[in-house]
Amino acid sequence: MHAVRFERRTPQEAAQFGISGADARHSHWRARWQRYAGPELTFVALLTLIGVALAITHGVSIALPGAATLAIFGIHYLVPVATMGIWAGVLFVQRRSGEILYYALVFAAYLLLLVLHFNLKLWIPVLNPAAWDDVYWQTDRAMQPVIALAYAGHNWLQSAFGNIDSWYLFGFVLMFYFSYILHAVQSPLVFRRLVLSSFLVQGLGGLAYLVAPAVGPFIYQEGANALATETQADMLAAHQAIRHQGASWLNLNAEHILTGGLAAMPSLHTAASAVFLYFAWRYLPGLVVLYLPAFGFILMEAVATRWHYIVDLPAGAALAAFSIWAAHCLYPDEDSRRRAEVLKV
Repeated sequence: MHAVRFERRTPQEAAQFGISGADARHSHWRARWQRYAGPELTFVALLTLIGVALAITHGVSIALPGAATLAIFGIHYLVPVATMGIWAGVLFVQRRSGEILYYALVFAAYLLLLVLHFNLKLWIPVLNPAAWDDVYWQTDRAMQPVIALAYAGHNWLQSAFGNIDSWYLFGFVLMFYFSYILHAVQSPLVFRRLVLSSFLVQGLGGLAYLVAPAVGPFIYQEGANALATETQADMLAAHQAIRHQGASWLNLNAEHILTGGLAAMPSLHTAASAVFLYFAWRYLPGLVVLYLPAFGFILMEAVATRWHYIVDLPAGAALAAFSIWAAHCLYPDEDSRRRAEVLKV
């Protein structure tokens, strides 16, 4: 998809080029859509249609975060994106209104995407009650030395630095934060690639949860992270209530447990952090020295906390690879200088 600069012409000027007034208006709005929305917002619109269709056909409602989940929802996902408002202020001072509009649209679209993503996770027992945990657990049993290594790494870090139970969450959030801020400042083109890659990971990942769903290996083996173990118990209780009582119970309680859906396959923390690592390696190599150990830690904790089976990790990496590839196909390198200029006002 190529973003193009459209110059307004009067009907008389358009006629000189053999363009009808209707065609000129159509080209104008198409150019504006490509400029301010593009494939990233188009994808969110399509996912919204899919989500609404699934909700209607399966008798579930699309829930918004309630008071109990709003804090987690905001700290984990929205604060890093909202912080781009500082950069938007800089753009306002520089009179770059087109970029401000794009960032506002991205923020709104990402909020909608997260709501859809978490609803999809909650709907899993209703949409596809099959459970693949036994299959995935067999792969973990065959790879117990790797799991033991993850436990050993967690325990060593904990003995060296004290309680590290919250590092898994905040390590991911920091990668998210720095990636969005730094690539937004770096280049509109790179930032749009990052946004599209991230949107694809969250959206396609939410749909992928439905293909071969699993709760997670913590149902067989307690993890090394006490905070995660406590959270898993609460989430499992909600998951079992949905499984046994169905859509009626879910519709009554969804807003209170919106961030509590269980879905192990694929690992989206792996997928998203792999996207951030790739963009750092390709566009800001100085970040790799920080991102590589953070990525390794996230992989280790995904296993040590028992949120994920080992097979979930390469599945997440494959999703990241596809999302990155698709984003670069839709925003290719060719003529990137002109495209970057077109994205600015």
